Amino acid sequence: MKTILCVIVAVAIISILLLFARNSGLSKESVHAVLDSIDKALLEKDADAVIANYASNAVITTTVVDHGREDKTHYKTSKAYGDVLRNSFDAFSDYKIMRTNETIKISLTGKTAEATATIIETFTLGGNAEKSVTQEFVTIEVIDGKILVIKEHDDAKVD
Repeated sequence: MKTILCVIVAVAIISILLLFARNSGLSKESVHAVLDSIDKALLEKDADAVIANYASNAVITTTVVDHGREDKTHYKTSKAYGDVLRNSFDAFSDYKIMRTNETIKISLTGKTAEATATIIETFTLGGNAEKSVTQEFVTIEVIDGKILVIKEHDDAKVD
């Protein structure tokens, strides 16, 4: 009898967790919308719109590409990342971005998600055509009702 009662309680708890996850506001579609918003803001060279998708204390590790050189950079706030974006947008033109191989995994609680994708960026820098292929790893969380990036790590290679 105790075993049956334990199974019933376990099923009830799992059902409640799954219901909570569905009602948290975090879904594959909402995560994709955040990533799409970042991509659109990058295309428009709008640093403020980019960082609006990040928590203020987001940890961002990315690769800066310059004439075939790749430099890892680490930002401890979205503001620091936004400042670098703002200062670099004038340096390049003809920017295009494509996201492929995207995977999104929502946590059981529905409050966090892990997303990965291959990012292909092409642009002109100093008169030279450049191409960067990046493996992106992003952690997204619901913070005060907003869906925000809390961590981003990019591994890039230049073609």
